[in-house]
Amino acid sequence: MYRKPYPTDIPDYVWNGIQIHIPDQKPGGRPRDTNTREVINGILYVLNNNCSWRKMPSDLLPWQTVYDYYNKWRKNGTWDSLCMALVDYQVLDESYAGETMMQAS
Repeated sequence: MYRKPYPTDIPDYVWNGIQIHIPDQKPGGRPRDTNTREVINGILYVLNNNCSWRKMPSDLLPWQTVYDYYNKWRKNGTWDSLCMALVDYQVLDESYAGETMMQAS
């Protein structure tokens, strides 16, 4: 499905470098049908625009899906790992990444 690109969308080279930080789906469960790259794009949209989850544009994934992944990843440490990778690729500022990681605590 095509959607308009946002300035906060991660480019291909970043996605190729950070997707190793995203945990595989659990074995024996239902296959994952959510595009995790779009989840990250949604999270970055919310964080960079300092808006509420409910204010996400409707052409992104549903806000509930993005929030659920963000919340799960914050709790299991995935978000910390992703933040550091996004800092390495200069997608997130180091101080900003530290701030979002602290919010997870």
